Amino acid sequence: MSASPRRTEQLCKPGSENVAISVMSAPIEAMALFQEHNDLRFLPVLSKRGEPVGAIFEEDVRQILYNPYGHALLRNPSCGGLLSERMRPCPSVDVNCDLAELIRSYAVTETGQEGVILTRDGRYCGVIENRELLAVAAAYELNRLKEREAQLDMLSSAGLEFQQEIGTLVEMLGGLAANIEG
Repeated sequence: MSASPRRTEQLCKPGSENVAISVMSAPIEAMALFQEHNDLRFLPVLSKRGEPVGAIFEEDVRQILYNPYGHALLRNPSCGGLLSERMRPCPSVDVNCDLAELIRSYAVTETGQEGVILTRDGRYCGVIENRELLAVAAAYELNRLKEREAQLDMLSSAGLEFQQEIGTLVEMLGGLAANIEG
């Protein structure tokens, strides 16, 4: 296969390595990060060791995020709950994986289609958002289709050459048979 258009590490959203939250944090802290980063679609949740354990998705907290009463509830310890209660699985891949593995990890995930969490040696190091993933997946598949088309063209040419050689061989054998008869 030809070289991939970009490496997985190059797809990391700039600055995303600094935007994550500890699983031990209060839900109100997650809401503050969503408000601070208004383009944030998902917030990686990390263990004490910095390993991703899931994500909080903007679509899941949108009603609380834009509701002042929701913020008041989150500040109340008896109503705020735990961050882990709002967390969902999110695909995670190592920054050194190839594009095929990245696309496969994203495609098989039933939840968390906002992107992929990147890790280095098991620890969080950034995210790739879904719009970037979709563009890369399209380019990757287009590249694969072009390679397959080239292979099919090569096979078709080889098949035509084979047919021509068989035709020539049949003519030669016909000529030899006529000579032998004569």
